[in-house]
Amino acid sequence: MIFLFSLFIGVLFFLQRGAADHHEQALEGCRNIGKTGFEDEGYRAFLYAVIAMTAGYGPELNYYCQREKEAVTWETKDQVTPPEGTTLLEYSPADWREKYGIKKYYYEFLLDAGKILGKELKEAPANKTTIGCKFDDYKKKKILCFSL
Repeated sequence: MIFLFSLFIGVLFFLQRGAADHHEQALEGCRNIGKTGFEDEGYRAFLYAVIAMTAGYGPELNYYCQREKEAVTWETKDQVTPPEGTTLLEYSPADWREKYGIKKYYYEFLLDAGKILGKELKEAPANKTTIGCKFDDYKKKKILCFSL
């Protein structure tokens, strides 16, 4: 009986979260150092790129989690002209350069959240130099923190 009650409470919890506004879900954890908003590293790399573009930082804004860019599931690779409906990111390790595209509909809520956070970052103090990953030295693992 306790198991069934626990299962019922769990289902109610997830139904409530699933029905919440997608902006709220996407922004969860982005303003609090101790919480992680996105478990998937590729999502974070994409979100970072949208934030940087919206804030107008471009390549001047440092990002220290290079592996996150590699973790993205890329839809296209090495194409001169991206297919319609993609957002381009460039990835340039020391010895080669490639262009990648991501289909927007997979990342629609991230695109929206990135624009919102980018606008907030644009209004932040001008001495902002980093955004993206932080590390929890105590637990020895990466956590997500957007510095706003």
